[in-house]
Amino acid sequence: MIKFFTASIFAIALTLTSLVPSPVQARDRDDVARLVIGAAALAIIAKSIDDKRKRDKKREKAKRAKKRSHAQVPVVRGTPRRHGGHNAIATIPGSCERIIDTRNGPRRFFGRPCLDRTGFSGRLPQTCLRTLDLPRRTVAAYGKRCLLNRGVRIRG
Repeated sequence: MIKFFTASIFAIALTLTSLVPSPVQARDRDDVARLVIGAAALAIIAKSIDDKRKRDKKREKAKRAKKRSHAQVPVVRGTPRRHGGHNAIATIPGSCERIIDTRNGPRRFFGRPCLDRTGFSGRLPQTCLRTLDLPRRTVAAYGKRCLLNRGVRIRG
């Protein structure tokens, strides 16, 4: 931006200095004023085009980064809620534990579909329930650390 501004000022200065030495042209100030206004208008138009190109590049770069991040890393949605204090201690099968790479590094989860398939019928704290956006599907899962903090045991 500074280079463009400097180049515009330099071009205007060169234009004005070439017009000043001639006494015939110096009398016709209207032409000089029109020339300066025209050069300023061109500079404003060029600046707006340059700004639009920069904005478009930023948007395109953000779109590409967003596509990459969604395709590679699953998103963990949900915010932990306060624990109600009325949890019964349960034991869940360790075979349902999965390690999933998230934006915050690898995390350990127990998928609800796996727990259902293994015949687990106990109640788990809803505060530990998260929704995982995996590349091919969305899965409800429980965070391991959250379950351990609330007294749930892991078998196996």
